Amino acid sequence: MTFAGLAARRIYSVICLCSLFIAAGCGGGGKTTAPSPLAVPSPTPAGGLLVTPSSATVALGLRQPFSATTNGSPSMVNWSVNGVAGGNSSVGTINTDGSYLAPANFPSPNTITVTATSQTDSTRTANATVTVVYPNDNHTMETPPIDLGTSGGNSNDSTTNGTTITCCSGTLGSLLALGGNLFILSNNHVLDKSGQGTTGDPVTQPGLVDNACKPGTVVAKLSQAAALKPTNGANGPSPSNVDAAIAEVIPGTVDAGGAILDLGAANSTGIAAAPPSATLAAPINVMANNEGVAKSGRSTGLTCSTLQSTNTNISVQYD
Repeated sequence: MTFAGLAARRIYSVICLCSLFIAAGCGGGGKTTAPSPLAVPSPTPAGGLLVTPSSATVALGLRQPFSATTNGSPSMVNWSVNGVAGGNSSVGTINTDGSYLAPANFPSPNTITVTATSQTDSTRTANATVTVVYPNDNHTMETPPIDLGTSGGNSNDSTTNGTTITCCSGTLGSLLALGGNLFILSNNHVLDKSGQGTTGDPVTQPGLVDNACKPGTVVAKLSQAAALKPTNGANGPSPSNVDAAIAEVIPGTVDAGGAILDLGAANSTGIAAAPPSATLAAPINVMANNEGVAKSGRSTGLTCSTLQSTNTNISVQYD
């Protein structure tokens, strides 16, 4: 799991909605593609009309197919969205074949009801729930200067076995100022190929996984990495046990203010980038006050939660 990116920050105005696309990150992850909108299958009914899936998560402007059956057989139904036949531009539209199209602008509330009504018996209806979310922009190609919390990684992190190419990506996490220079802070397994990289290796955006295993724009050069602890203590203990590395920014390629994708204010079509809070919060106070924290990363998009512990031992196994 890629954990780069994102220093916890106090959340005041950010709308915390999980983004749509979920894909494998680095650390041995191969070339991946974004899956279809998340959908939950419907339970098998004892009888009567059923809409499948019973719930789905759909990004703005994307489609989600629904089907209607009665005791397992296709049913002739009329479709509506929030009680409007065929839906509308505010809540999304649905075709006669059950294909739902999410609205272009974020609805409020963002939970929508899709209803199928039998064409032969209007008393027979079945519903499905749609949660409309913002699209995931963390895995896409950016125009420099790029925001952080985005897809990236060591452009040499790929292997070829016959006709199969395996490549890795992760999150370009946050901006670090050190000795008058700017660096990207991320994981060792993202920037340093799990300890197999070389100082000066190019770091590109987007990462190989999100660019057909081809290098994107070079935004930094690998500078330094914390050594990963060997598996089962092989070859003795390492100097550190932190999965972290830094890469010196190529001037003009990264937002100098340290903006991170989706940490800013929400609008009708997306969430603005913003730097982390300039005020360093005390974790124990954040937890005591039940304040929100956020992470924006290549694989998960924007995720929001609360702190549960400030002193926890976690073991991560690297093969």
